[in-house]
Amino acid sequence: MSGLEILERHNHTIDLYQEHERYTPIGTDATVVFAYKDFRFKNSLEHPVSFLFDVTETSFSASICSDNKVPVHELRFEREDQDKLRKVKTFRTDSSGKESCIHLSVYKL
Repeated sequence: MSGLEILERHNHTIDLYQEHERYTPIGTDATVVFAYKDFRFKNSLEHPVSFLFDVTETSFSASICSDNKVPVHELRFEREDQDKLRKVKTFRTDSSGKESCIHLSVYKL
């Protein structure tokens, strides 16, 4: 939503959740596996940002912090179920109103 450029992102392999159980919209999850899969991004904004993480036994949250305003871009998801796969395209609208697909996530059902 911040407009940072995603360089590497891996969604989870299986969609285990019912809609009312999701902790984040399908298509926005990320898997991290040490030395194998990372979530990497580039600060494409014109000013520095930092991150604030809050981790407890039952939750994880992250915030983007900056002395300047960080834009909030709208996300839209297209979901298609085929046989035993769920495909989710994630679209982001930039500040000029242009929409682009930023990721295709594929899950086993």
